[in-house]
Amino acid sequence: DDGPQLRQNIKALSNGTYRLVGEMAATMALQGGLLPQLFDNTAVRYFLDGNIDVEADFEDLPEEKRNLIRKVLLY
Repeated sequence: DDGPQLRQNIKALSNGTYRLVGEMAATMALQGGLLPQLFDNTAVRYFLDGNIDVEADFEDLPEEKRNLIRKVLLY
């Protein structure tokens, strides 16, 4: 994993948090800065096609949570 990511969150979407983060990222890009990898694949797919019925991939979960799920499924 390359650091923190924003997961899909309908409340964050509706209250403008994602827009604010997008504006911050745009400002960073305009100033020539490096863009952080904030959004997971599911959120990016939603932003691109507006489909709210997208399903999260197991690989989108943080490694720690994937390992915990694997442990639970193995027992």
